[in-house]
Amino acid sequence: MTVHNSDLSRASQEQWLKLYYFARTAFSAAWVAAAFTVGQNSGEIAAVLLVAYPAWDALANFVDASRSGGLGQNRTQTINVVVSMATTLAVVLALEMSMNWVLGVFGVWAILSGLLQLGTAVRRWKSYGAQWAMILSGGQSALAGTFFILQARMPMPPSISNVAGYAAVGALYFLVSAVWLSVSQLRRKAA
Repeated sequence: MTVHNSDLSRASQEQWLKLYYFARTAFSAAWVAAAFTVGQNSGEIAAVLLVAYPAWDALANFVDASRSGGLGQNRTQTINVVVSMATTLAVVLALEMSMNWVLGVFGVWAILSGLLQLGTAVRRWKSYGAQWAMILSGGQSALAGTFFILQARMPMPPSISNVAGYAAVGALYFLVSAVWLSVSQLRRKAA
């Protein structure tokens, strides 16, 4: 049996995506746990968590794009890095105003990053499995962002819990993708 370089490259990239999806799951799960525990009881810790979440997304997209052919070949992720970095700064500014502003910023970010994630998944669809979950995640993120914007306009101030539920669903999508890739790899090895 002859193994071609393109097969090795695809397998290597698929292995990277699996690791990446598991890492995104782990970070999000830890973030959600922190948000629902210490983030509920400390405004300072909640603020740090709210700033860290889009900053992590920027870093994760940068690393994934770099490992997946570079920023030039992954325009949706490159734009997502910029959007997430801008969101990080916007959250810092919004924290000075109110949690309503923070939730509004997260809403805009969820819409933009969700659509960009959807674009990345569609681009990867032909080459790698598990992209259906990333497509659903991107679409759900855009819908959640719209809901965040509507919630931000309510008189009752939101809390970090509003964002934590969104992050928990995102963690689930990343976990599904990682497991789906793992199962696909096992099936190919068995065949």
